[in-house]
Amino acid sequence: MIVDLNLRGKLVIIIGCGNECLKKIEALSNQNCKILLICNIINQEIGNVIKKNENITVKKMKIDESNINKVFCYKPFLVMAATDNKTINKTILQRAKIHCNRYAVDDPDDSDFSHPAIITFNNFIQIAISTKKKSPLVSKQIKIKTKKIFKKIIKDEEIYKIKLQFIVRKLAKKLITSSQKRKKILYKIWNDKEITKYIELREFEEARSNAIMLLNDLR
Repeated sequence: MIVDLNLRGKLVIIIGCGNECLKKIEALSNQNCKILLICNIINQEIGNVIKKNENITVKKMKIDESNINKVFCYKPFLVMAATDNKTINKTILQRAKIHCNRYAVDDPDDSDFSHPAIITFNNFIQIAISTKKKSPLVSKQIKIKTKKIFKKIIKDEEIYKIKLQFIVRKLAKKLITSSQKRKKILYKIWNDKEITKYIELREFEEARSNAIMLLNDLR
């Protein structure tokens, strides 16, 4: 089962300083979460990412078995072990078990979740490719092959329809108490020919105005 964790506003601790650590920072950069990076050395690539993201803070500390418990004083929602030491990563997983969600780059079987290969479009659509922890390498290869296909399938119109549904859904929650009624109205807006025509013509403001008007008429 692939689950999209809600990390908004929550603290994620990443322990490590290598290439795997960089990948995890980049993967979390659009999740609106707070990231605490614990490491003893920061390479140039990681340093460049940190400069661009105000949600990342750094605690310079070399993690070993004697001080791992200090990590949990920060009360993280999730800890990601990304060191190049398999023993340390394993110990982090074991000790994090009673404190928070946990993940290790070299031990997905003992982690609370797997980290699938993700294809992202405009920060609105995410497609996850997972081999159920069997082979991350194959997941990445399938991602490379399928990304080109999805680029042809997913058009700008679909992206805007998602934006429009988000706007209208947020407004509908304030105006309509019945979830069933909201659902029916959202379907009608999605299938409305005039709104669809405006989207296809890239007249997005007209599409938005008509969608809000239709919502008010149907509520």
